[in-house]
Formats: sequence, C-alpha cells, structure tokens
Amino acid sequence: MPQEPQQIYESINEPKNEPKPDMPSLGSTKVSLITVVLIILAVAAAIAVYWLQTEDPGVLANNFVVKPVRALFNKNASWQTYYNEKYGYEFMYPSDHTVFYTISNNVLIPANSQSDSVLVIDDEKLIESGEPNALRIKAVTADISALDWLKEKITKNEWYNSDLNILDKIEEIAFRDKEAIQIITTGDITSPGKLIIIHQDKGFIVIGESLPSDILDKIIDSFKFTK
Repeated sequence: MPQEPQQIYESINEPKNEPKPDMPSLGSTKVSLITVVLIILAVAAAIAVYWLQTEDPGVLANNFVVKPVRALFNKNASWQTYYNEKYGYEFMYPSDHTVFYTISNNVLIPANSQSDSVLVIDDEKLIESGEPNALRIKAVTADISALDWLKEKITKNEWYNSDLNILDKIEEIAFRDKEAIQIITTGDITSPGKLIIIHQDKGFIVIGESLPSDILDKIIDSFKFTK
C-alpha cells in the first residue's frame, strides 16, 4: 500500500526517503477494463431480456392492436392473394401457408379458383396432431335463409353440440357492404368461435374461424368480393 504523503510545506532541502507509491501494472489495467466491459454487457443483456419479456405482443405496426399470436409464423413472409372466380371473392394469406380444400394423409391438397370450400391453418405443424386451428370459407347454394341453414347445422349436431341457445348470440351486421349475420362465442376445433354468414343472390358465403388467431383474423380482414 502506498504510504501517507508528507506535509506539503516541508523543506525542499530535507531528504525524502519515503518509498514511491506502487503504480498499477499494464496487465492489471487490462484486467480491470475487461471486467468493466463484461459488467456493461451483462447489464445490457439483462435490459434486453426484460424488454422482450414485457413488450406487448399485441401491438403491431401502425398501432394495429390484435390478440396474442397463437401460432409462430414468419412475420417477414410476403403475402399473396387467393382468387375464387366461381364465387367472386379473394383474400390475402402468408406465402408460407397453403390455401387448400382437403387433407389427404396429412398432406394439404391446394384449392383452385373453382373450389366450393377453402381452408387455411394458422400452424400447419399441428396437422398430424389432428387439432389444427383453421379458417374455412365455404360457398353455400341454398333456397333457405342463412338462419335456417345454421339451425339445421346445429340440430344435426354438426356445430355447437346441438345447443340452439347459441342463436341468441347472433348479430346482424354489414360485411363488405353486404347483409350478414355473425356469432362470436367460445369455439373449438369442431365449432367456429367466429362465424360470419354473408347473404348472396343464390345463397351465402360462410366464414368460420375455430379459435382466435392473428393470422386468420388478418386473412378475414383482407377478404373482399370481386363481383
């Protein structure tokens, strides 16, 4: 340890025999600098982890707030358009997803412009599990009303476990300037949580989303009629 310095006003003629204070070596200085740098990096990493854990996943570009993402997907993937010429509608979907009309041996069979029914799955990795969350868009040609058609589906136990009380949740809405009815409820793999039935001249278009999904909601938002 360096000794205490002598009085500042001592005579300049007195001999000074005190030892010189030890100076830090170059090696110890490097070690100290490395330690400081490592501490700074550790603090920065902790701040980054905290930010990633607390950042609201529902806030996207242009202040568009959506529900938390259920399926992981490539946010940088380009979007392309599916056209259905037969029924006159189109929608956009991520290029790393498939618009299909059926599944054969866990393989998605792509839809074409004449398909009566098309589907998109938010996470295609779940196909083998048999429980994928899907969006279905189906054209129905019928002489009955959309409400009667829906009652028939429920009565046959195809949707909502034959519970006709679900009809109490029906709302009349305008969807792309067309008359429609909508049900928002707790869905599952067999019954849509979001159901929109849009009236057309010779029937209606049915849009059903099983469970909440950012990807599927954005596809519905992009839906529009072409004729």
